[in-house]
Amino acid sequence: MHSGAAAHYDGLANAARVSMNWYGILCALYHQADLHTDHHTESIENRMSTEERLIDLEIRLSRQDDLVDTLNTQVYRQQKKIDELEALCTAMAKRLRELAVTAAQRQPVLDERPPHY
Repeated sequence: MHSGAAAHYDGLANAARVSMNWYGILCALYHQADLHTDHHTESIENRMSTEERLIDLEIRLSRQDDLVDTLNTQVYRQQKKIDELEALCTAMAKRLRELAVTAAQRQPVLDERPPHY
């Protein structure tokens, strides 16, 4: 090839390469912009979804707090009742022991008339 033709060809090849590079860059930028738009839309959807999830979690937490308070009150009342019943059982056991001791100390009278005579 002639050196002028070779230079011309090289110039055209370089121009084509530059043109392809610019085309590639533009495509990449367009694709990036397209991804950014999708990402931005996706980000808004995720943010909305995240906000909805956060609200749902807050509702669940407040319901659980209410449930824990209700259960705590119920457990307190039950423990108070258990304490009262234990005290009553202890008092009854003490009274039964006292009656057993009193009954053991009594001597049976053999000659005593029954109360109906």
